[in-house]
Amino acid sequence: QVETEDHVFSVAAHPTISLLAVGCITGRVSCYSPCEEKGREMRETFSVTQHTKACRALCFSPKGDKLYSASKDRHLLSVNSSTGHILHSVELAIRSPVNVMLYLSSRLVCGHDSGVVSVYEAGDLSCLGSLVLTEQREYVSGICHTPSERQVVVTTGEGQVALIDTRELVVKKKFYSKSEILSVCSISGEKKVITGDTEGRLHFLSWSDTPLQPYAHMTCAADTSIDSCMVLPCGELMCVGCGDGVVRIVNILSRQVRGVVGRKQKLQIENLCIAGPLDMLCCSSGSKVFLWRISDISSGVEMIEKKRNCEETESTECSKRIKTEETREINETTQSSVVKGLCKRKKQKRQQVQSRSDRAQFFDG
Repeated sequence: QVETEDHVFSVAAHPTISLLAVGCITGRVSCYSPCEEKGREMRETFSVTQHTKACRALCFSPKGDKLYSASKDRHLLSVNSSTGHILHSVELAIRSPVNVMLYLSSRLVCGHDSGVVSVYEAGDLSCLGSLVLTEQREYVSGICHTPSERQVVVTTGEGQVALIDTRELVVKKKFYSKSEILSVCSISGEKKVITGDTEGRLHFLSWSDTPLQPYAHMTCAADTSIDSCMVLPCGELMCVGCGDGVVRIVNILSRQVRGVVGRKQKLQIENLCIAGPLDMLCCSSGSKVFLWRISDISSGVEMIEKKRNCEETESTECSKRIKTEETREINETTQSSVVKGLCKRKKQKRQQVQSRSDRAQFFDG
């Protein structure tokens, strides 16, 4: 794990090397890499202290040569991920700070506290335009990729889920949920997304040849919120970060909770990301960043599912045996009753015959 002095607001993983970026409430951005001498421990490689307020969003470029950060101080930075040198620093054209950020086709798509979605050129951080997404100015809670290189799915605090064209800056499709949406993730290669709300429910939505609409729902964690979610590389499992400090593993196909990853966190799971080169799932809670090996998670869930299948099979076989035994007992009881009834009737007949014989002898005498 990585432990910082301040509350962690954002986490991002380098796409090609073992490097983890952490943004804190003080505005400090630090990058960590594995320490070969100390095994699993992570050491700080460099830090950036340009931001004066909380660093809310981080992302790397696809090649990993640049790290982008957005802060509550309404500034956007691009940093050399090898040296920590600041390449560009600009003040946002939008008056409200950024809450979430995503790299998409040489552009940065930012979601703001005021419900605005803005697009910036990734090279010089120049603003390319903006779109007011919500009439009530509710914050943008999440952004995720789609199969298209120019479209993203955006969620807001008022429950809106919108498919946006980042080139034209128009809403292509949208759906309104009855609950507040806190997180969103996409299913790779499909026109489907999964959202998490304040009531602990997951909503599965699709828009292939249809309007953007839900096709399934499930309660993942009762009496708590789903603050972050992430689909694992296998494509069948997803991790859900909840307000009770627990990361739950959900099978996307069966839509069932299949396990839990760690219970040490006391605060909500605000961020989830996958560090591919490290084969790690990273999550932030409070001032700590926890890391779990993805292969261990997948194998653990597989073992749990096998155990459950065995238990279900054993339960089914046990039920069959019980039913067979009950049927046999019923048949035996029925047969015994029939035999007893026959014996009783035979005895009654013998008594009747004997009675007639006795009467006949009496009269003859």
